[in-house]
Amino acid sequence: MEFGQLHPRFQGVETLGTRYSSSIFPNWAPPGQLLLLNFIGGATNPGMLTKMDSELIQVADRDLRKILINPNANNPTVLGVKLWPKAIPQFLIGHVKLLNVAKAALKDTGFAGMFLGENYMSGVALGACVEGAYELATKVNDVASNGSTLCRQRGTRWPERRRSVS
Repeated sequence: MEFGQLHPRFQGVETLGTRYSSSIFPNWAPPGQLLLLNFIGGATNPGMLTKMDSELIQVADRDLRKILINPNANNPTVLGVKLWPKAIPQFLIGHVKLLNVAKAALKDTGFAGMFLGENYMSGVALGACVEGAYELATKVNDVASNGSTLCRQRGTRWPERRRSVS
C-alpha cells in the first residue's frame, strides 16, 4: 500500500470521526450499550447537509459496521441528529505559512513579546486548544519572569526591574 493511500476497508467511508461518548461520560448510555457521536460531511462532503435524517443515520451506521468489522451488529438506537453547517473551522492550504508571516511581523516590528493565540494557532480540537494555551502561557510567563513588559516599541529598551529589599 502506498503512503497516503486508504486501506481498502476505509474506501467509500464518509464518516470523518466517531467519539465514544459513553467511554468519556459513563452514565450517558444504559448498561450494555454504547453512545457514539459520529461526524460526517464536513468541508470534504458538504452534500451531507441536504440529506434527510434517516439517510444520515444510514451513512453513519454503514460506515461504523465497515470500520469496526461488525456487519451483524445490532441496529442502532438513534437519540438524535444535529446538523452543524459550519461546525469546525478549516485550515486552508498556506495557513501555517501565513501564521509564520504574522509571527515574524510581530517580532520585526518590535512586538516580540506579543503573542498570537486561539484555535487558528494550535488546532480546532479542544485538546489542541488546551495544549496551545499551556504553551502560550509558558511563553508569556518566560517573558514576564525575566522582568520584561510583554510588548514594547521597536528601538526602546526593556525597563529595568526594581526589587525591594526588606
